[in-house]
Amino acid sequence: MSATPSKAPILLLPFHIAHHELLIFWRFTWRDWSAAIIPGMLRTVAALCSQHSPSVEFVLGALGRSLVYFILYQYVFNIANQITGLDEDRINKPDRPLSSGLLSLRGAYIRLFLVAAAYIYVSVAWGVLLWTFLWLFVAASVTFGGYDRYWFTKNIVFIGVGTLCLLQAGWAFAAPLTQRETQWGLVLSVALGITINLQDLRDVRGDAATQRRTMPIVLGESRFRWVMALITAVTPYGCWLFDFDLGLWAGVALTVAMFYLAGRILWGTSKEYDHKSYMALTYIFCGCIVAPMVDVALDRARVLLDLSMFYY
Repeated sequence: MSATPSKAPILLLPFHIAHHELLIFWRFTWRDWSAAIIPGMLRTVAALCSQHSPSVEFVLGALGRSLVYFILYQYVFNIANQITGLDEDRINKPDRPLSSGLLSLRGAYIRLFLVAAAYIYVSVAWGVLLWTFLWLFVAASVTFGGYDRYWFTKNIVFIGVGTLCLLQAGWAFAAPLTQRETQWGLVLSVALGITINLQDLRDVRGDAATQRRTMPIVLGESRFRWVMALITAVTPYGCWLFDFDLGLWAGVALTVAMFYLAGRILWGTSKEYDHKSYMALTYIFCGCIVAPMVDVALDRARVLLDLSMFYY
């Protein structure tokens, strides 16, 4: 009698596919979670904190929508960016899916269209289509339109508008958008768009090889470090001028953090060190989103303390 073919490989096929797709997703996005997925979800948490006693069902629903949305937000851009930036990635980031050979260009395009379709679908269902279309338009212009070759359009325009889309959508999942929140988001978006130019210190070799005009290449690395350090150091003052209110202690913490980052920019001597400086900026960005939550929590704690003392 012939042996019966084992069904185990067939039964395990869905798990192998899921593992493969998770690996591809991770390799596409792992460097950028603290710049998109995490701050997007923190913005939703901040919006939830602004609500008075939201139900558990409402909280879980808002967080679930936020997680799915920002995964798609990040994934759709990273696929497009790495399709068009393949030559640079072979020099600067050879571990990425396309430059490492883990995924073909055809496979990347298939995933790009599927992820974009899913992204638009959930945006319609969850009422944030405006921010999604704006993000897709800017992302397509920067990647396939070639505007990523110039520091102004790549960082100040693209990152600035993209950050505003992130902050507005993240808030809308849990609370109505107000004029104050929009103004707050605009100031933070512009500040990040300007300071994010420091990310290009990590990629000077690859950018020069592909003839990109990033700010470190335009100014020269040494001059850029001084200019960027000065801009970073005065950013908290600029935010204060435009009524970017984080509260006293959070404002002091932001100022100290930005002065520290300015020092790191001047002291940087290697690609690895500059990457850590870029990551520090993304953590500061997340901290700015968290700060209003801390302020609300402290206010509520003071109210509870006053009530307890009154009843005592």
